[in-house]
Amino acid sequence: MKHRLKSYKLIKVFLVTLFVILQLLSLTGCSLTQDNDVIGTKYYVRSQNQIIMLDEKQNILKKIDIPWLADMELAKNGKLYAIQDGEMAYNKVVVIEGDKIKKEIPLKYGLLDFLRYNPYDNKMYLSQTRNITKANENCITVIDTEKDIQESIIPYNKYIRSDMTFTDKNELITSGFDNDPINPKAFIDVIDLKQKKVKKSIPLKYPLTSMVYNDGKIYGTTFIKKEHNSDLYCIDLKSNKINVFKMKYPSPNKIKINPKDDLIYIAHGDGEVSQKYADRITVFDPIKNKIVDELEFSNQQMVIQDMNVEGDSVYLSDWKNGKICRVFNNKIEEFKNIKSPWEILVAN
Repeated sequence: MKHRLKSYKLIKVFLVTLFVILQLLSLTGCSLTQDNDVIGTKYYVRSQNQIIMLDEKQNILKKIDIPWLADMELAKNGKLYAIQDGEMAYNKVVVIEGDKIKKEIPLKYGLLDFLRYNPYDNKMYLSQTRNITKANENCITVIDTEKDIQESIIPYNKYIRSDMTFTDKNELITSGFDNDPINPKAFIDVIDLKQKKVKKSIPLKYPLTSMVYNDGKIYGTTFIKKEHNSDLYCIDLKSNKINVFKMKYPSPNKIKINPKDDLIYIAHGDGEVSQKYADRITVFDPIKNKIVDELEFSNQQMVIQDMNVEGDSVYLSDWKNGKICRVFNNKIEEFKNIKSPWEILVAN
């Protein structure tokens, strides 16, 4: 009987202690569980004015509302960086860590185009090159992802169409037009990031609207000219030689590289312009120097708006059906229903 009473007293003490701990945690805003980034935010989906975070089982962990959300990019340290639509009023970068907005980084200039993360120096690069009437404000802003500050500004008196990428030689590659109002010329520029100057410019017939870097070469596509929009361009940065590979499907929209095996994936079609081939993916092997696969998901009636490649899987945002999907072993798995999924990022 004494043992039983002692057990009851111990249970009572335990329950009172637990109650006090829970009250203290609630007052301090803490939780018995860890932040969502520690639990495992696997997918970041950019929808209309909203960032949606999901775990590996596609459970929604958090939704963060950002008015006029225009682009987002994930850094290696797990922080998410976002910008708002390209107006002078929006001159900041939003930093999200865990499941909260941690900071807003003020910028010297407005007119934000898009973000790109450099895995070689762990910095974020922001294109701000549409203010062509004020060339001194055209620039690429560099963000330090450890201190979350505007680190430096690279003056750049040209217009970047829609993409930048990076090399393992501390270089930034841009693609776009010069600012000639009568006869603008297309190019890719190689910018030395140490000197912050253009070291080489390679003229092109059409600007690359999406591109990746691999082993001294740039692989890119253009969505601009219909008569050339089934071409995959391979540009050797050392010799300036350009090879063109004909793809079966036109309207290349996004090009991504798988860091695991260096295979290059090209998604076709565009949700806003052409839906005819928006369910196709071309796979190019840069080692074999040829197209090795062509994936078609016509039975899904999908429109690929964005694509990301990680490990053995290709992740897609289906703009038409409002879904995010995974392609594994050439078979498609439907994930969460999300309205207007414009962009998908996958955490490592």
